[in-house]
Amino acid sequence: MHHFINTTRLGDALWQCFSTSYNAPISPTDPSWKSAKYEVWYRDPEVVIKNMLKNPDFHGQFDYMPYICRTKAGERTWSDFMSGNYAWNHANTIIKENPENKGAMYCPIILGSHKTTVSVATGHVEYHPVYLSIGNVHNTSFTFDFPQADIYEMLSPDILHQLIKRTFKDHLVDWVGQYLVLEHGETVGNEILDEIDRRIAAAPAFPQLQRFPHGQRFKQWKGDDSKALMKVYIAAIAGRVPDAMVQSISSFMDACYIAHCDDLNEKSIKELEAAVAHFHHFRKIRNFGAPNGLCSSITESHHITVIKKPWHCSNRYEALGQMLLTNQRLDKLAASRIDFISRGNIVLAQTQESPCCYPPATEDLATTIGQPKLAELVHQFLFDQINTDDTITSNTIPLDACPEFNGPIRVYHSAVATFYHTGR
Repeated sequence: MHHFINTTRLGDALWQCFSTSYNAPISPTDPSWKSAKYEVWYRDPEVVIKNMLKNPDFHGQFDYMPYICRTKAGERTWSDFMSGNYAWNHANTIIKENPENKGAMYCPIILGSHKTTVSVATGHVEYHPVYLSIGNVHNTSFTFDFPQADIYEMLSPDILHQLIKRTFKDHLVDWVGQYLVLEHGETVGNEILDEIDRRIAAAPAFPQLQRFPHGQRFKQWKGDDSKALMKVYIAAIAGRVPDAMVQSISSFMDACYIAHCDDLNEKSIKELEAAVAHFHHFRKIRNFGAPNGLCSSITESHHITVIKKPWHCSNRYEALGQMLLTNQRLDKLAASRIDFISRGNIVLAQTQESPCCYPPATEDLATTIGQPKLAELVHQFLFDQINTDDTITSNTIPLDACPEFNGPIRVYHSAVATFYHTGR
């Protein structure tokens, strides 16, 4: 099996290697890393990009040229990389510098690099992978290197590190702790922090809501932990710090969640500016599209597939070569699968939905789940959803004034609730 995978040419990009080391004078007291040699394994970027360009799996999710997207009302929106001003302006510059480039496809290169650790207790093994993508593909990764460009104009916003980790966790959460100690003294301040931790730990179990049984004060923080803390932090600090601090952090939350949207329009950016302009460089959205497509969490998510799983498949001794071979085989398998499907050689089985054990009719469903007022609750729910901006609620009007619903109902045991803040 391995032989057949190795011999296929689909998705093939050979690994190459060069060695590097510290080339300045070394003294006997210098750290050991200065005298060590390091191997850098890489694939030819040109071959990798060609493989991406001819990948049929990107059909319908690929932009061949920069574009400007507007709504029917004429309002401009920003989403993928090619919808930003940077791609448009850079393509114009390339054509102006050389008119023969007219008609060529603009193909920006995007790089992202993040360290990852695979073994701490046994040798502290670290890897520093560099990921490459192209800006033509929708929802691309962190933007780093473009030819003929000013690096200061190329720096794009990063939701994970700039907003969630640095601004929220490393600044705002620490700010609250420092304020409590300075305002109330260390003893009382720590007591209030303990109360905040108890509130955080008391959050009930709920789908997509992470619980912190020991509060917020633990060492091994990850990006997902910071995202989860954002969902419960406002409620935890309310009443324990001044209202102005709560409102300030709430404004940041509004800006952060707006910036996290996949599609942003002029109205969204105005709301972002109004929420908290000094927390977010909204200018970058117009340049590079929605920040959610450039967040470093995209590249960090690849660590599991590219580094951690191949590491666990190796024998842990000089594992890099084994990991590279595993990745190469996985790439070839993925490319072969896409090629076979595009030529109609593979017809995958469709997942069958399990039959629903609940009746679709409202009255029958009410009897099954033991909720005799289900029909009334559905009518009231529809009224509240339709009249979200109205001061009148379904509890204050006759039931016959609520919208009727006689359609089928399907029940799913796994659900996610969305909470709306009224601003009151």
